[in-house]
Amino acid sequence: MLEPGSSAGILVYENVWAGPFAAAVRRSGGQLVASGRIPVQAVLAAPPEQYAAPQAALPARGSDMDNKRAQLKDLGALKDQGVLTDAEFEVQKNKILNS
Repeated sequence: MLEPGSSAGILVYENVWAGPFAAAVRRSGGQLVASGRIPVQAVLAAPPEQYAAPQAALPARGSDMDNKRAQLKDLGALKDQGVLTDAEFEVQKNKILNS
């Protein structure tokens, strides 16, 4: 229960801008009181058919190297956003490169 004169907020955000947003909140003296994320391992382990677009909506497949390059770019973005630790990044990068 909140005391009279106090305030609270609920914010749900996605990781595209979550890291910079959280940093700005902290720099301005704000405090994040709760946060959470879906571990990258859970996302990668999810059955592909559960999240796949219908076949007709999929773009034409590029070469295997193009696919790996795109995956590595996405992985790098997750690391840059603070979603992945250096260790998580290395594990996933090696999986992509060795597949």
